[in-house]
Amino acid sequence: MKSILLLALLLVTGCGTMLSGTKEEITIKSTPPGVTIHVDGKEMTTPATVVLARKTEHYVTFPGGQRVKIGKTFWGNGEHYLNILWLGAGILPGFVAIVIDLVTGGQENLEPDHLEYKDGRVYNKETGKIVPWEK
Repeated sequence: MKSILLLALLLVTGCGTMLSGTKEEITIKSTPPGVTIHVDGKEMTTPATVVLARKTEHYVTFPGGQRVKIGKTFWGNGEHYLNILWLGAGILPGFVAIVIDLVTGGQENLEPDHLEYKDGRVYNKETGKIVPWEK
């Protein structure tokens, strides 16, 4: 019975890749709607929701060629902390899960993930702050 319980626990290790996946949804809106944008070179019209890989940085280009970076936040999601708990308990799958997260980008989040273009500026909808243009 103990071995079944241990196996079940090992199968649900807190791997960010398993719990959060390797991609993230990014929402881009504008006031007024209907603004043409480019996400990593692909043309879209606002409002738009795109699914982007967490493993890499991405760029959104707004009217006038102004560009915003959607960057990675290392260890951005909380699930990876379960990996560390497993590792701290001396259980090998914790190490394996950390490696998997590092390779797939499962331990990262993309920020900002809710953008709004208004009056020639881009705002992070979650914080209300202006997102600086990428140089």
